[in-house]
Amino acid sequence: MRINLKWKGYKTFLVIITFLIGLTITENVSAKESNKIQKEEDSIIEQNLGYGCDMENMLGPIDLDPKESGCPKPKPEPPAETEDEEVQSKDLTITETLYLKNNVGLTEDMIKEIPIDELRYLIEEEAVLSSSSSQTLIAEDEGNSTSNTSIETSDTGVITDNIMKPNQGGDLNKKKIKLNSYVYKLGTVTKGKWKGYKRFKLYGTWKWLSAPINTYTDAFAVGFGDPNLVIPTAKGDADEFSADYYRWDSRMKKWYLTQYSFNTNNFEPNGGVGWKFNIRRGAAQHKGQLTQYVYTRATHGDANIKFTYGHAHTIFTPSFSKGTSWYSVLPSITVKVGYAANTLRW
Repeated sequence: MRINLKWKGYKTFLVIITFLIGLTITENVSAKESNKIQKEEDSIIEQNLGYGCDMENMLGPIDLDPKESGCPKPKPEPPAETEDEEVQSKDLTITETLYLKNNVGLTEDMIKEIPIDELRYLIEEEAVLSSSSSQTLIAEDEGNSTSNTSIETSDTGVITDNIMKPNQGGDLNKKKIKLNSYVYKLGTVTKGKWKGYKRFKLYGTWKWLSAPINTYTDAFAVGFGDPNLVIPTAKGDADEFSADYYRWDSRMKKWYLTQYSFNTNNFEPNGGVGWKFNIRRGAAQHKGQLTQYVYTRATHGDANIKFTYGHAHTIFTPSFSKGTSWYSVLPSITVKVGYAANTLRW
């Protein structure tokens, strides 16, 4: 009787041990299968994304410390005032250069001055140069703000002349700026809301040949006095407008896009558009450009086009005015203005 009891006890013990061993084996197999599945999923992610741990970054910025998450934080979005490096486009082909000379009407010097991307836009738009102008002007005298400038005023005290004078050469102490302006004919629009209208492109560039001493807010504008020229509009502002400002980094030997916009700072219907930008202190050179498209229903005509650059000598920012003739940056005691003028004929 005692033997039977002992045997039953051993038998029960063996059953329990067998059950525990089976359970352990099952858990190990499950763990191995789970690891295998996870590795396969990671491999698929890596193949599709090109990197293993950036699934987190697909969901947006991660607040976890990189050491804790095992993944680097995603690159933040650039600010409104960017510091992107200027993209160097491929050089023009011989065919493109010949087209710009023979069809658009540009000279060799113009082709060197205008950015390559803009030249390719001209080819794509089948543009024809109507007129151009280039001026090198003295923007600052001996580093002074306005003390060496003769400022004329009207009887009512309004500033009538604080204008940049043409550069005569030979004076290295004077800070100079170069203005280029171009007016292109783009033919007659064949479809859309401007169907039947003639289309023109007003394009101007500016470049400081040496760093200005006064670095505040400057302005660039294009204006005209012909009511037959219409500026397209959208959402209460001028449409088909763009402007940008680059600064030169002497240490990196590169141009950096510092500010750009597709919106004007000021807009005068049938008059012109203006844009303001903040000159960065410390840069050796500064440059920028402005583009505005205009339309007309008139079968023929002519108009004066005027690009103006306003350089501030103090914190008081430039302003814009149509005046009695054409739209421009307004000269004042603290803002010196230079211009390049063109004539558009069609």
